Amino acid sequence: MQQLVAHHSRFWIKNLQKTFSTITVEQVASELKKTTEETTQYLETLIDQRQINATIERHASDSSGGPILRLFPDSTSGPLAKSEKEQFNHLESQVRTTEMMADYVRIADERHMLTKDYVLHEKKRESDREMDRPGGPNVGSADIEAGELTDNDEDLMVE
Repeated sequence: MQQLVAHHSRFWIKNLQKTFSTITVEQVASELKKTTEETTQYLETLIDQRQINATIERHASDSSGGPILRLFPDSTSGPLAKSEKEQFNHLESQVRTTEMMADYVRIADERHMLTKDYVLHEKKRESDREMDRPGGPNVGSADIEAGELTDNDEDLMVE
């Protein structure tokens, strides 16, 4: 349960990036029902772990006197900013990973098709074995009336 609460807080803070560019730590603390000091420490931990793209600014001349959380909406600015070359390398890495996954899916699909073909082949072999038994297929079966053909009988007539 503790993990759920901790993760909920982290995701709530991450979602703040979609709405705010700046927000006071005091406002965040009131939403999380924590003290300002606890919230500041928690936010610094998230920033250090690169969980959120943000900074905490402390202004001595600010009338509120409290720290401000500055949120950056994307990876082109802020402490997690990446150069174009780094972003390009990251995208190339994602493309390679996606291509490897597509290869695995293709191989699994081929195996599935081979398995399906193998099962059909085995059914056909079993059917052929029934035909080769003395007395023919369905000996003693009350379901087939005299003169009625089964699929196996038709196959025999073609050969």
